[in-house]
Amino acid sequence: MFTISDIQTYVLTALGSGSTDVELNTTDINTAIKQALSLLDSRVPMLGVGQVSNLSSINGRHVLNHKGIIEVVDVVVLSENFYNFSTMYLGEPIPLLDGGTTLAEIPIGTLLQIVQRNKQLAQMLSQNVVWEAGWEYNAATGKQEYVLHIDVPSSAVAAYKCSYRYTIERTVTNSKQTGVGTIVNPIHKNWIKEYTLALCQISLGRVRNKFHGMPSPMNMDMQLNGRELVNDGMAAKEKLDAQLLRMQPQIPLTGG
Repeated sequence: MFTISDIQTYVLTALGSGSTDVELNTTDINTAIKQALSLLDSRVPMLGVGQVSNLSSINGRHVLNHKGIIEVVDVVVLSENFYNFSTMYLGEPIPLLDGGTTLAEIPIGTLLQIVQRNKQLAQMLSQNVVWEAGWEYNAATGKQEYVLHIDVPSSAVAAYKCSYRYTIERTVTNSKQTGVGTIVNPIHKNWIKEYTLALCQISLGRVRNKFHGMPSPMNMDMQLNGRELVNDGMAAKEKLDAQLLRMQPQIPLTGG
């Protein structure tokens, strides 16, 4: 599993730790990791999936307690009764086995027809649904909570359920739910390490540039090294920014 320690070790080794003093500590490196994670999230968001059952036209307020939730990005609403043969995942109806029927007994053509029919009906239903989501203050608890409001059509014969996707904020931890442990793509892992290194090169270079004005051969060497580090870090950061823009969003990494 990808860990904070992996990134810290990579950065310190690249900066020459062990053979020279590196005027950065783990807090400095973690600050750079946080910035790198935030940028990755802005371009390649980590998505979660959640569901709300028993929706009705008179009860449209639902508190979502997902860890690290940033915002809901899309919602698909279904009729509870009609979809007893299928379920929704990421807005796509997935056929399920029903009553003792085996997969081998269902013709592929029938499955495709079910999927297509459910897609069309879900689209028609969702066009009549109004929803919004955001942070709200709860006076009873004194805390902010993320709330999903859904206005579904009035129905005397069926309740509704919805499937939604939400973005998750990555944290500077080893958590498999919200931390760097969620990063499994090798390209993303390498980008995080290299971007953190670039930011640390810039920071370290600026620290060493502060020795300017303190006359001594050692300080002069540190100042020259500081300028080189800043320039190298800025050049690397520019390339990594461009690489980030070419990245494509990934499928959800965690569920609701």
